Amino acid sequence: MLPGLRISDFSCVVAGALLIVPLFPPAPADAQTQQQIDWCVNKGYVYSPNLQINGCTAALQSGRLSGKDLASAFNNRGNAYNDKNDYDRAIADFDQAIRLGRRSDRDKYFCHDDRGTFDEDSCYRR
Repeated sequence: MLPGLRISDFSCVVAGALLIVPLFPPAPADAQTQQQIDWCVNKGYVYSPNLQINGCTAALQSGRLSGKDLASAFNNRGNAYNDKNDYDRAIADFDQAIRLGRRSDRDKYFCHDDRGTFDEDSCYRR
């Protein structure tokens, strides 16, 4: 107990603090950290495909991305799946990126060369 405070004063302080705490709940943990964003972007290709997939998946599941950012996350995760030779998942992510408006020569290359069964119409369908 603090010097100079009587038990009833101390009880009031503690009770007041307990009443105020619920007004300021701790901030929720971000569904997406800067580390996960860095993994997804993978600038300089310094992270493994697994880390890139984990980072992009967290970004996609966060619900915070839209437009070009959402398309880029799908594209980046598709690149990581491609690096792991998981072509079906890569194509699924590239297809999502394309539907969201992200088209690049690299996406087209992977749709054609890694899985010869895809033609341009199926690769770029909207």
